Amino acid sequence: MASWLSDPLAALESTFDGSWIDWSLSSWYITFIFSAIYIMLIYPLRKWMEPQEPKKLRGPLVAWNLIIGMFSIIGTARVLPDFLKNLRNDGFYASFCESNYFLKDHVGIWGFLFILSKIPELIDTLFIILRKQKLIFLHWYHHASTLIFAWRMYATRSSVAYWFCTMNYFVHSLMYSYYAIRAAGFRVNRKIAMVITSLQLLQMFVGIYAVLYAVHQIANGHRCDTKTPELVFGVVIYTSYMILFSKFFYDAYIGSRRVRPSRDSVADGKKVAEVNANGSNHDVMNGKGDHLISNGNGHMRLRSTQTQQ
Repeated sequence: MASWLSDPLAALESTFDGSWIDWSLSSWYITFIFSAIYIMLIYPLRKWMEPQEPKKLRGPLVAWNLIIGMFSIIGTARVLPDFLKNLRNDGFYASFCESNYFLKDHVGIWGFLFILSKIPELIDTLFIILRKQKLIFLHWYHHASTLIFAWRMYATRSSVAYWFCTMNYFVHSLMYSYYAIRAAGFRVNRKIAMVITSLQLLQMFVGIYAVLYAVHQIANGHRCDTKTPELVFGVVIYTSYMILFSKFFYDAYIGSRRVRPSRDSVADGKKVAEVNANGSNHDVMNGKGDHLISNGNGHMRLRSTQTQQ
């Protein structure tokens, strides 16, 4: 890593101590405030945009995805090598059940930055609303709940959070980079989106396994540094994510192949009903359907479509 980047990172990481984690626990309540405000603003913002033309925002969208993507890449570079080394040296049991990794400089501070990043990631939704794109339940539910869940797991030093943090950094490093490239107008093979969605879905299955593994260890009298409320929370959250992402994957990459646009949809030459990547019909008005949904959770895209006269 170049010195111009590694030196500031080393200086930042040297400031970390356990008080950061203690602060995150005492401040957990702010996640409910942010999530509540976030959810309450969605409806009025969408109503406000109804009579207006969609905002293009290509430049800001590219910049935003590059920022989050670069942050996730750096986070992956700082956390993943330690994770793999610890996994190789200490084994699966330690990686799932030992919380001492949170006290290390790299993992500790990047875990803290990880939970903080869930607040600005809420801005993803603003781009969707301002560009008048389809806002699916999976998107806003995932954003609001992940902020609360990730913060709680880190703040309580829940051992399974070591897996959650590492996986999410890695997936986001790919996902936001993909969004930045698409937002810039470059064509990307659809299989890339499918791979990223598959990794998201795999993340949910691994999350459920991690929680159940911890439950199994505790039930058999073994030490595992995570408490019952966090385990219950983890099962509920990851199960809901698994169901929603499984449905999204089916709609986006399996169900969509069975749906074809009807010729009747272009009868008057002013409205084209196009089959979106999630298998449902979305109206593309006057050929202005150049929309990329950069929502942090899905890979739905409307192709540019010229109206047929």
